[in-house]
Amino acid sequence: MKSIKPLVCCVVFFIIHFTYSQVNSSTSRKRSLVKSSWIIGLGTNFVDDGGDATRNLFLLESQWNYLPYPSRISFGKYFESGFGLEIIGLTNKYKVSALMQQTNLDKDIFHYSLDTRISYDLIRLFGDISWFDPYVGVGLGYTRANEIDHGSMNIVSGLRLWIFPSWGIDFNSTAKWGMTNRTANSLQHSLGVVYQFGLRRTFRSNKK
Repeated sequence: MKSIKPLVCCVVFFIIHFTYSQVNSSTSRKRSLVKSSWIIGLGTNFVDDGGDATRNLFLLESQWNYLPYPSRISFGKYFESGFGLEIIGLTNKYKVSALMQQTNLDKDIFHYSLDTRISYDLIRLFGDISWFDPYVGVGLGYTRANEIDHGSMNIVSGLRLWIFPSWGIDFNSTAKWGMTNRTANSLQHSLGVVYQFGLRRTFRSNKK
C-alpha cells in the first residue's frame, strides 16, 4: 500500500493547481455548459471489504485492496434534468492476510462486481460552473468474491473535474450494503479518466 501515498500526493497537488488556475482564469470569455451527454470512464478502484461500510474507513494496509492497472470501466447517459444512468464493472484482488468480511484471508481472492446507479448532478446547487461537477447517487449491485455471490444496495458520492470540454477526472466513493448477508458490506473508492460525447450545450457569457 506504500505506492498509494505518492499517487494521493500527486492527485492532491493536481487538484490544488487545477482549481487555482480555473479560479484565476479570465471571466470575460464566453463559455459553454453541458446540458446532456454520454459518458465513458476508465480507471482504477480501491475496495475496503472489511465487513462494515461505515467503520475503520482508513485502514489502508489491512483493508484496502487494489490492482496496479486499470480495473474499472463505466458507461452512462446524463440528461438535461440533471439525472444520469450508469453501469459500472470492475475487478480487484484481495491479497493474503487482507481483511475480507471480518476474516483474514489465507490466500489471494479475486473480486468482481457489476453495479447500476441513478445519479444527480449537484452543479445546479453551485451555479453555472463548467469545470466543477459534483454528484450523488443510489443503485443496485452484484458482487462475486471468494466464489460467493451477493447483491447490494449502493450509495455513491463523487466529483468530476473537467480539464477539457470532453475530458475530465472522476473521483467517487460507493458504500455497498449486502442485501442478504449483513457482513457483506464494503466501500469502493475509484479514480479515473472520463470522456463525454454526444454533447448538447448551452452557451453563456461571464461578462457582467
